[in-house]
Amino acid sequence: MDLTMATKRQIIERQKNPYRRAGKKEKSRILQALVTTTGLSRDHISCVLRDQYQYQQGPVKPGRGRKAVYGMAHKELLKRAWILLHFPSSRRLEAALPDVIENLEQHGHLRLEATFKQQMLSMSHGTMDRLLKHNRKQLNPFGRATTKPGSLLKNQIPIRRGTDWDDSVPGFLEIDLVAHCGSEPRGEYLFTLNATDVKTGWTECWAVRNKARVHTLEAMKSIEKRLPFPLRGIDSDNGSEFINQHFLNYCKDKKICFTRSRPNHSNDGCYVEQKNWSVVRKMIGYGRLEGQGAVDTLNQYYELLSVLNNFFLPSQKLIQRVRDGSRVIRKHDLAITPYRRLLIEDTLCPQQKEELHQFFQALDLLSIQKEMGELLAQIQSLSLGY
Repeated sequence: MDLTMATKRQIIERQKNPYRRAGKKEKSRILQALVTTTGLSRDHISCVLRDQYQYQQGPVKPGRGRKAVYGMAHKELLKRAWILLHFPSSRRLEAALPDVIENLEQHGHLRLEATFKQQMLSMSHGTMDRLLKHNRKQLNPFGRATTKPGSLLKNQIPIRRGTDWDDSVPGFLEIDLVAHCGSEPRGEYLFTLNATDVKTGWTECWAVRNKARVHTLEAMKSIEKRLPFPLRGIDSDNGSEFINQHFLNYCKDKKICFTRSRPNHSNDGCYVEQKNWSVVRKMIGYGRLEGQGAVDTLNQYYELLSVLNNFFLPSQKLIQRVRDGSRVIRKHDLAITPYRRLLIEDTLCPQQKEELHQFFQALDLLSIQKEMGELLAQIQSLSLGY
């Protein structure tokens, strides 16, 4: 008959005092008997017996192993950085932590001793996972797809192939619209035009009142002005908001390579699709937004969100994918921010890189986060919640 864990614990507890008084051979016999009775490992039983009794005088008997390096102070600072960056994975948090600590110290929000700071900077992503495991919250929301196919001009806009783009340089963007319709896709509601650079991961967002062609095109022009590199290519889905004469003429006039994904192949736009969740949905949610006031507030928020994502939040890119039988082994590069990816590119001249560096040095992460929180509260008050 299988014993419950509570019963096993009671059996072990009864042997606590005999184990304490026993010699080495008798302790080994007690341990082996408990292993046979409970089915638990010898090491586990030994730890329970050693750590859960007290001497008649003095503290609890210490267990084996080295002393803990990280305490509550380390966890609180780690949690603070994690919240500031909107809950990234531990690998991304590990890469972002040096910049976050330096920024907080630079603007007087934090003062750390040298030893404590070194311990924080040497913390592994596995340790971060253990310290934050009770703070992580997982959400599984589901949105609605609002893309309608554009039937015109498909013959003039080619499906993207590997030879169409030069992904080795920044400037080739995947774009997509994210609907803020709640659960009811009727009537007029806001959209977010999301654009992601394939090479660096640089991401820009712009809100529009609806997905009329004129609004979508103006949003694309606004995003182009905010890019720190020239726009060289655009790849969209087959929605009519992109597959139209307005967009085609804009790309021809600007000499921009304009391509589209295959119908019903959402993974063709995988770079922007993942940002739809990690940048737009994770921050704004799935509520319904309507009206010009919401558009203006959302675009103010997106300006700050662009700074946070591109200058402070590292990302990883898939560099290899190998199938081994039923397993797919994926290898990613080191986590690095889009800003730092740009600094190692030859696309920007030294003056442009220096301007980017000076802009980064002037950023106050805590002030940005505070302003974003105020704007997000306004956005949530405007959300209709359905």
